[in-house]
Amino acid sequence: MTTLTAGFPVYQLRSALVVYIYVIFSTCLIIKGALMIHPLTTAMCVLTMVVGYDFYSGILHVVFDHPSNISIPILGQPCLEFQWHHAIPYDIVQKDFVDVCGDLNVAVMILTPIYCAMLDLNKGVAMVIGGLKLWMAYFGQFSHKSAHVTYGSTWAKWLQNHGLMISTKEHKAHHKPPHDLDFCLIGV
Repeated sequence: MTTLTAGFPVYQLRSALVVYIYVIFSTCLIIKGALMIHPLTTAMCVLTMVVGYDFYSGILHVVFDHPSNISIPILGQPCLEFQWHHAIPYDIVQKDFVDVCGDLNVAVMILTPIYCAMLDLNKGVAMVIGGLKLWMAYFGQFSHKSAHVTYGSTWAKWLQNHGLMISTKEHKAHHKPPHDLDFCLIGV
């Protein structure tokens, strides 16, 4: 795997173990934090993170989509893979979901310590928000992958039909040049 520079192979295998460790860590944060606060507060945290992540995914999309960012050390490879996806939009369907989540390993590795330093992890709301940040990123990956399959799971189609995930039709518009529509992965 190239870390400092982007290059061949375009798609690189990511560590599934790292994905599982992040899931366990974020789940522990959510549960511990939710036990410290009122259930309504937890629900508000979830709602806030759904809307916040949707907006954040759009910003990340614009950043990763910019061609000059391929030359940035560490982030160049994810930018290259991201931009390549526009040329081969069905690639995400061919990968296991854990591999799709693994595409976020570098970003999560950079951002998790920053979030932990910024949040007071002794407070329930901060723990729930911090844990949900990663869960929402993985949900965004699920939403994105589901937007590329026509035979998706029943509950994925239900979420799309009820506006809780971007639909195949809406996302398909994004894959037509100049790729300037529907940047957000959830689509709320």
